[in-house]
Amino acid sequence: MTRGVFLDPLRRDARPRPLLQSDYIQQEDGGETRPSVFLLDFHDVMLEEDSPGSGRLVMYSVEWDETHEDWAEDPDPAWRYDANTLRCWKTTDVYEQLLPSPKGSGTAAQTVVGAPALPHPRILNYLGSDPWTRFPLLEMPSGTIPLTEFLTRHLAALYPPSRDGQPSPQPRIDAAYLPLVYQWTLHMVSALSFLHTNEIVLGDLSADSCWLSSPEHVPPLQLSIAGFPDAHYRSYSHSGVQINGFSTSSAYFHPLREVSSPSRATDISLVGCMIYKFMTGEWPARPAASQDREEINALFRSRTLPVSRWVREGRGPALERAYLGDIARKCWRGDYGEDVQALREDLTQFIAAEGWVIEDGDDMLKDFSLEGLSLDKTV
Repeated sequence: MTRGVFLDPLRRDARPRPLLQSDYIQQEDGGETRPSVFLLDFHDVMLEEDSPGSGRLVMYSVEWDETHEDWAEDPDPAWRYDANTLRCWKTTDVYEQLLPSPKGSGTAAQTVVGAPALPHPRILNYLGSDPWTRFPLLEMPSGTIPLTEFLTRHLAALYPPSRDGQPSPQPRIDAAYLPLVYQWTLHMVSALSFLHTNEIVLGDLSADSCWLSSPEHVPPLQLSIAGFPDAHYRSYSHSGVQINGFSTSSAYFHPLREVSSPSRATDISLVGCMIYKFMTGEWPARPAASQDREEINALFRSRTLPVSRWVREGRGPALERAYLGDIARKCWRGDYGEDVQALREDLTQFIAAEGWVIEDGDDMLKDFSLEGLSLDKTV
């Protein structure tokens, strides 16, 4: 399945307009780039506005972008067999599996571009897929900014170099922004809970796969998951065949460096990594005491999981309880197993103990506001 064509495009005729409508421009270093305000890179899978100001995002593979013009006359172009094209098609397939089936049909609707479909408020809306490529089209929320860009733009405000007037050897998020991070973590866990309930393992989770939005009439900077290129699930539109997920991350402290297939447990472990990222501005690194390559290789040969073992032995990344450190360590140790609801309950109890009320059945902090904080709420 992973080497063959997964989704057949519905149309083979010449398309009336390009999928991406902005032209490349020459850079000073001799390279080329397309002018785009919104661009996420999932390691050779891109999520980009299809034309400036359209409010519509398309997920496409680098192989398609680099070769589709060369194969324009070929009815079976090579880019369709590329592994990263499969990752794009997985996002299309997962969205269509999550959406309600049309009346009288046993499967999700086959790819028509229309009104936004909302599988979950913490997952970007699905607009359908492009009929010529089957690449997914997603709605870009208003006031959108990729999470990575937001964290970079506000690095100094979020992670001040000193605390209480003293230099901080280990950056931590400013206490004024802790409620914002609590809320982001709730959003992330809410999305995972929805996916796991629907038998979808996200597969990989990082700041690169998250967007922030500030829709009208609601609190700003809400977090959403942007697509499923690394999902692990059974495709019921393809007779229940298992579609494997994997990670393309180069991060060493990462559960998917240790196991052959993602699971609900690895998704939860990655929540711990994201908590650390939110609280410190950095992805967790392997402990200094485990730099020896022979030790690392021995752990892999014995199939021992370095991340969970390091944390059990007290050698994991340090993160204080006030910064959700206890919850992050439980994620890494595997204390929650595959039960994201247990994680959600722990998180809810912690936030309540900090004096915040979570709206019943929601993932928003009651009365939380960014007013008075020095952050742009929109792009």
